[in-house]
Formats: sequence, structure tokens, C-alpha cells
Amino acid sequence: KGLGLRDGDEVIVSSECGSVRAKVRVSSEVLNSTVVMYMHDKKVNYVVCDELDESKAPRYKYTVVEIRKKV
Repeated sequence: KGLGLRDGDEVIVSSECGSVRAKVRVSSEVLNSTVVMYMHDKKVNYVVCDELDESKAPRYKYTVVEIRKKV
């Protein structure tokens, strides 16, 4: 919401480990400042680092990302 994004906007999702293009779907069910990318979408692996969390699983739930609208 704070970025002025709308459904269907193309964005670049970047983390310290990589970046990926994605399409936006805005939902009132997701908290502000929260991004959801489903782990079943292979593109999410480009932004999740190889480092494992305490349970020895990839850090899908704890990856900090930046969102930029694709121009």
C-alpha cells in the first residue's frame, strides 16, 4: 500500500542474495510491510539465501527484501 502498487504491477523483488521479477497482487489479508511469495514458486529461490534457519530449513519466512516498481 505504501508503495502505491496495484494488482498486476510488475516489480523487482531484491534481497542480499538476488532478485526476481514478479507481479503484484494486493490483499487486505497481508500486513503492511509484508511480502508473500509462495515457496512452491521456483522464482522465490532467487531471493532466499542458502543459509538455513534454526530448524535447518531455508529462510523463506525471514528474508528481508526491497520492492521496486518496474519502469
